[in-house]
Amino acid sequence: MVFRMLGRDHALLGGLGFLVVAPMILHNPSWQELGVGCVTSAAFALLPDLDEPGSTVSRKLGPLSRSVSRVTNVVAGGHRQATHSLFFVALVALATRLALLS
Repeated sequence: MVFRMLGRDHALLGGLGFLVVAPMILHNPSWQELGVGCVTSAAFALLPDLDEPGSTVSRKLGPLSRSVSRVTNVVAGGHRQATHSLFFVALVALATRLALLS
């Protein structure tokens, strides 16, 4: 049996993943921090599917996101390749950290 992970599944796992990790990395997080972090993590969890032209994130902004998706698909080597790797997770984490520092 092959499990197809849809956009809602990516978002759900991203949000839940944040809620599991947040108490370990944030000191006594408030409900507001948990809420914003959960929603933000859910949104960022959609990014790995940018390499799939038919995915939710690839269709969200119309022609712009479809074009980015096609390029990402080629650069990543197809769906579930480079964007579904620990390297991609580290790259997004680094980009997020750098954005938060500025």
